Amino acid sequence: MKSIFPTSILLACAFCASSLQAVPVSFQYNGIVGPGSFYSPLSIGESFTYDLILDNGNASLTNQTWTGADFVSLSLVTAGGFTWFSNAAPTLTTGDFQTGAAGEVTSVGDWSAGLGVFNVPVQTSDTGASLGAWFINGFDGTVFYDAGASPLRVINDGAVDSDTNDNQNPKLWRASFASSVPDSGSALLLIALSLGGLGMIRRKLR
Repeated sequence: MKSIFPTSILLACAFCASSLQAVPVSFQYNGIVGPGSFYSPLSIGESFTYDLILDNGNASLTNQTWTGADFVSLSLVTAGGFTWFSNAAPTLTTGDFQTGAAGEVTSVGDWSAGLGVFNVPVQTSDTGASLGAWFINGFDGTVFYDAGASPLRVINDGAVDSDTNDNQNPKLWRASFASSVPDSGSALLLIALSLGGLGMIRRKLR
């Protein structure tokens, strides 16, 4: 009779390894469509969410650092359903995104792509593919698109009104896993169950 021991251990170890693999992290910031935004269907005062996806190769939210090299994508979605998206990595970076011991955001990078040239690929729910730019730098301009249009389309953040209320304030950001992942406790439980079941089977075979 073939032994099931290697198979059980391999399955448990595979699960454990998968639970510890790198997990993208979502950094979110909530803003408000402000004056000067050039997009007719948007309403001044409409809320939006900035969703920045970063992956530093780890599977933890605590005491972590993400640099511009860890960029995956950035999206902006308004309450009315408008969507802006880009996977164009930042071309200018100062500082990093960091979290503390409780997973709270403690530092926000001053990052941008397409600054002054508006030449990075973006996608929007109204115009489709175009060229634009994006900024996380504390100013009211957040995302730009449809660079060939006149005027250039921009969504300003009306929530920016002071140094303590803009997208450079870590307290206004929250970090969470971009996808659910089994924790190490679940992996250890699976191994224990596998070994326990293995003992029962061996007793029955005696």
